[in-house]
Amino acid sequence: MATKKATKKRMPAAARRQLILESAMQLFAKKGFHGTTTADLARVAGVSEALIFRFFPDKESLYREVQFLCVEARGAADSMLDQARPGTENLVRAVLILIYEVFSGFGGRTKNETLRRLQTHSMLEDGKFARAFFKSHFKVYFPFIDRCLKSAHRSGDLEPGGMPLECVIWFTHHLPMMVRISILSHRADYFASSDAELLESMALFCLRGIGLKSSAIKKNLPRNWTEQFNLLKG
Repeated sequence: MATKKATKKRMPAAARRQLILESAMQLFAKKGFHGTTTADLARVAGVSEALIFRFFPDKESLYREVQFLCVEARGAADSMLDQARPGTENLVRAVLILIYEVFSGFGGRTKNETLRRLQTHSMLEDGKFARAFFKSHFKVYFPFIDRCLKSAHRSGDLEPGGMPLECVIWFTHHLPMMVRISILSHRADYFASSDAELLESMALFCLRGIGLKSSAIKKNLPRNWTEQFNLLKG
């Protein structure tokens, strides 16, 4: 007696396209743009190269789409700082949020590390994605921290001769970024501390570095670091 052949359910086009994008994101993060081939992409996504080209004309357009998805995602600070009042307390909070967002991310460890690798490969290649991502995700800090610095200055909480605004932002950004990259390189032995201890050390270093007085730091830093960073995770 003949048995009826099982029919394989066809994946909708939108789902196939999303699968290709997710696979491409992982591969571009691992190998960079130049190190990834369309054959690699097809193998990881479980599709043919021809199907990839049905959705994306070439590897460049697929890479641009991956970049667009990352850049368009809203940063955590957009909602956390939009309604906050400028002042020393919120200057400290903004620095904590920036360090946490760069170091730990708000999209989960796997997603965050994939993004770190994409940024690193971009900086080693043409740098376009890294620049677009930084501009999109961290521009909200510039006007807010500028207002907080002016308020802290008026309150006498800043040491004289502080660094320019752009230096405050990138100084605070680059430290956790480089620590995260060091950990991505599997050299975690550089840092024997826990994530919470690292975050605390980086925050203290950056707050002192931007010129905030010790008395202001002591007054405005949260006492329970673990609780504070859990709150920042939202």
